[in-house]
Amino acid sequence: IHYWQPEMSQDIAEAVALDWAQALASYPKWAIAAAAEEWRDTEQKRPTPAALVRRCAILTHEPNRKRRELGRALA
Repeated sequence: IHYWQPEMSQDIAEAVALDWAQALASYPKWAIAAAAEEWRDTEQKRPTPAALVRRCAILTHEPNRKRRELGRALA
């Protein structure tokens, strides 16, 4: 379970939060926010960290490609 539930102990809630933070740490805030918003607008179930990571990867693919191209052009 990777989302808070009322019956969770504090230790489990902290472990869940840490899992989310570690899973999404390599993505910019804008991508995480956009992935969460897209999920809210399109899905019925709660997301897993892996589901939002996949969405973040899709959202950041094109900007990362352009950044690499620009870096090669400037090198």
